[in-house]
Amino acid sequence: MDRLRLILDASISIEQESPTETFYQRPSFWRSVIVSFAIFCCSYFVSMIYVPWQFPQASCSSCIKIQKCLVSLMHNAWAMVGSTALLLLVQQPTGAPAALQHIPLPAIDFVGSVLVSFLVWDMLHSLLNWNLFSDELLEQMAHHGGFMLMMFLNGDTRWFNYIFPLLYYGELSTVFLNIRAICKELGTPVLVASALFALSFFATRVLVFGATIVHLFWNISTVLLLLSPSLQFSYLVMLPLLYLLNIYWFRGICRNVRRMLFKSARGPPQLHSQIKERALQD
Repeated sequence: MDRLRLILDASISIEQESPTETFYQRPSFWRSVIVSFAIFCCSYFVSMIYVPWQFPQASCSSCIKIQKCLVSLMHNAWAMVGSTALLLLVQQPTGAPAALQHIPLPAIDFVGSVLVSFLVWDMLHSLLNWNLFSDELLEQMAHHGGFMLMMFLNGDTRWFNYIFPLLYYGELSTVFLNIRAICKELGTPVLVASALFALSFFATRVLVFGATIVHLFWNISTVLLLLSPSLQFSYLVMLPLLYLLNIYWFRGICRNVRRMLFKSARGPPQLHSQIKERALQD
């Protein structure tokens, strides 16, 4: 109890020094969102010129999908840099318990604003090209909308906010997912990209995400002390549910990779027919 009292008193003292306005009331946040969104749009316009020129054999629909993947790859690169920078900025106030380590809110604002702008751009792009992405549109809207809702709910959360970059590292697997999609549209082999996607998904969205969940429940008394009921629900219920979804997806990924490896080991069907015909002739 003395430890929890010390943590609570220190947290109150630190919170009193924090800005009174919420992150969506800060002009710097919205400036960053607008600038980031403009950069994503400009990058897409550049890809509209580059992709048809570089891949003249690709159909119009394939070009649109490749262009989207290229913009997503740019965001993936930012996610890796931003996540690493945020983890390097984790600080512990002088004299405060280790449980009060956190990332400064302005840094979270900046990195998070880029993520928000990309999610908005991605949703708009899918809606404008709904005929190409109709199979995944509903799932994407639910995922992106839910993620933005969680970000707004947790936007001014100081305690345990170092979890955000750990989850943001999950974009590493999206790098290989985008590469796989580009290879598929160009008719090139996707086995290597699929295998790297499975490995990176396991490393970030299964191992790192799982370790994050364990960390939260290991420190559940501090979580219950410092976070509001809505944030407790977000951290202790919604995140584990999202993790279970990742496990479900990972099983499907493994099945697809295993199926591809089996097909690769057997070789093309034409080759098997030729071998069978030769065997019958002999």
